[in-house]
Amino acid sequence: MVLAFAQAKAKDKPLSWRRPHRQSPPAEVRKRTGVVKLKPFDWPKLALVSSVLRSGLAAVHMSDDFLWNVPAKLRLSVPATLWLAYLWLLSLVGLTVAAAVGSRTGHLEGTIAAVLILAAQLLKSLPEILLPGSWHAGLTSESLAVALALSAGLTSASSWVAWRSFRQVARRPRDPGARTRK
Repeated sequence: MVLAFAQAKAKDKPLSWRRPHRQSPPAEVRKRTGVVKLKPFDWPKLALVSSVLRSGLAAVHMSDDFLWNVPAKLRLSVPATLWLAYLWLLSLVGLTVAAAVGSRTGHLEGTIAAVLILAAQLLKSLPEILLPGSWHAGLTSESLAVALALSAGLTSASSWVAWRSFRQVARRPRDPGARTRK
């Protein structure tokens, strides 16, 4: 404590009763001694970034499907297809906003949506890509489908961990003998 006062006086800083903050040793010392402290990872931020990436890739992949008449193969009319596309993208953006707000429920919903997109990519697009010949626009369409599957996997994993990392708010038990205000 005396050393802190002496150091503060020498540097013309205001005196403080607090002990000086202990700094971690340099990286080479930590490697040599085997002491490596990892910072806690910001899972909600990764979930948000991957959700935005997934939404963008989903929009481009959906446009690619429209160019190759996928809705016509499913016997959907143009107005029905446009409404479905609007609602689908609206739900993706809504889930991204819910995750950005820091809602625990938003992360759970993001996990479920990402798992569903990942399953759709693995069950629909992957078998079509693996067939001989080019799929849709070739390498561009294939890379978009693979990138969407990877971003959906990353979103589902990071949203799940972010959902698990939120503390559950414990409710106080009500006192049955307490008076209630009217």
